[in-house]
Amino acid sequence: MKTGSALGAFIGGTRSGKSKIAQSWLLQSHTSIEYVATLGADHVLSERVVLHKSTRSRQVDTIELENGDQLLQVIKHAQKPLLIDSLGTWLTRYKDFEAPLARLIEELESATQDIAVVGELVGDGIHGQTELERSFIDRLGEANQALRGLATHSYLVVAGGVVSIIEPTWGKPNVL
Repeated sequence: MKTGSALGAFIGGTRSGKSKIAQSWLLQSHTSIEYVATLGADHVLSERVVLHKSTRSRQVDTIELENGDQLLQVIKHAQKPLLIDSLGTWLTRYKDFEAPLARLIEELESATQDIAVVGELVGDGIHGQTELERSFIDRLGEANQALRGLATHSYLVVAGGVVSIIEPTWGKPNVL
């Protein structure tokens, strides 16, 4: 688990309220934050991006990543708390979803600012029909587990509500 600054993991399904709750979590302790949009500026989901921006507080500045590797530098040089949204879209920036997950975890662990990371819940009993779908589900599952293992606060977000995710009393499996 990370020591020093806080790291919150907010994991949930599509349209569950993850981003809004993560933003509120950071703004309860900070007057301003930076929202890191891992999707980037030019994407098929541009209408959703516009909607997301309209729901952000005026206390939130936005950084739209130009590429996946930029996230590592943003974390390393952060001057304000960060809301990173999201792990799934970050993975899609890489061929075969082979993002540098170990490097991301290292940067999060050494970060000096509080950070909230949004991660999509995938799988949920459904197995991908193609190798590409299975690869994405597996890789995002690994990323969520690594994030949760490092986080000082972990939440499952469902229908705008949160459930705290706790460490099993029988120990933690090795996920990386």
